[in-house]
Amino acid sequence: MISEFAQKVMILCGKHFCSVTSWVRTPRRNAAVSGHPESVHQLGLAVDLVPDFDTPGKYAEIARDARRLGLVAQVESDHVHVQAIPPMIVVDNG
Repeated sequence: MISEFAQKVMILCGKHFCSVTSWVRTPRRNAAVSGHPESVHQLGLAVDLVPDFDTPGKYAEIARDARRLGLVAQVESDHVHVQAIPPMIVVDNG
């Protein structure tokens, strides 16, 4: 799953000339940056992207393209948060 996610991040970075400003976080770093306690940054399945060329609408364009790749994207004030959809855990009670 991480390999597929990394490939999609590379596609976004290549198309939009982005830098990854945060990817894998330890629980300590996640807490230090006020990340959600269950952030998938801690699993390597989330990145924060910043484009080199911050033109009007660029963050929304990156988020749209991330969603087209099957990712979750949220535009923040200073970056675009992109993450894989965590796999569902199926419990068989039968």
